[in-house]
Amino acid sequence: MIEALDAFQTIRQPGEIITLPHRWSDDDGWKDHAMRPKPRADGGAADDRVGRFDTPQYQSEDDRVAAEANLAAGECPGCVFLAEPAI
Repeated sequence: MIEALDAFQTIRQPGEIITLPHRWSDDDGWKDHAMRPKPRADGGAADDRVGRFDTPQYQSEDDRVAAEANLAAGECPGCVFLAEPAI
């Protein structure tokens, strides 16, 4: 964390990258399993990830109303996907 904060003082150009010597693991084998469906016995893949939707999903009706109100007031940059597409 300290090295990341130090970058505020050392980085001089937008997009500049500092490569740190830290590693997640001694080898990259973990990458072979990250975000991939688990194999089934028949050779197929059992995709146990949560399904995705084309429309916003809310925990409650109150959440939907609040998100739409924020969008209408221009206060919710994260809700841009609710806006009607420009034609």
